[in-house]
Amino acid sequence: MLFYLGMAYFARKTAVSKELYSIFGHNFPIDILAGVFSSMGAVTLISLTVFYRRLGFYTALTILIYRFVSLTIGIFQFRPGCLPGLFITIGTILSVVIIHKRTEMLLQSERKRRNDILDFTNSIIDSFSVCIDGKDSYTNGHSLRVAKYTKMLALKLGEDEETAARYYNIALLHDIGKIGIPDEILNKPGKLTESEYETVKEHAYRGYEILKKVKKQTFLAEGARHHHERFDGTGYPENLKGDKIP
Repeated sequence: MLFYLGMAYFARKTAVSKELYSIFGHNFPIDILAGVFSSMGAVTLISLTVFYRRLGFYTALTILIYRFVSLTIGIFQFRPGCLPGLFITIGTILSVVIIHKRTEMLLQSERKRRNDILDFTNSIIDSFSVCIDGKDSYTNGHSLRVAKYTKMLALKLGEDEETAARYYNIALLHDIGKIGIPDEILNKPGKLTESEYETVKEHAYRGYEILKKVKKQTFLAEGARHHHERFDGTGYPENLKGDKIP
């Protein structure tokens, strides 16, 4: 911004100057430098729009409108040195408007693409949760209920919507490892033997092995692996205690 103010100052000073300067023995009016300084200032304002988006755009537009009015007044006062700066200012206004509009369109398109991917991911997770609950007749609907309670608790504890949604997905898939547990054990009508119970406990690590391949959402795998840990350290599979539980 300081650079632009400096260029604007020199552009204004040279535009009204009647002095001449000599290059290789030829004299030139110094007011032609006004266009050079205006161009350098224009590049500064375009850069402001590119790097600071909306704030940069409105700041640049405000400055350019002020400069346009100022140069127009100079033209009506018969100062021809203002003419190059006026044309450059008009071109810069068009440039920053086009850049801003194009940037907003690209950002909107990116947000839509990201939301579409998120919706697709969530629908896949919902489908998996239905498959998981369908495998275990004793806990049908369990994953969905856990997910809803988890999200409610997260919001009540002050977490934002994005974090609460992440916990919701973790809860939906926490029992995905049951896919690898034999049906005759999961749906056994009587009490499980000690050996069968140890097999059921394997679902936590099996879930981790399945979900660790989801590279962009590693928290899903951690949720499956540690959802049976207990704060006093008596849970499984790693007997984690207190704050050591993710």
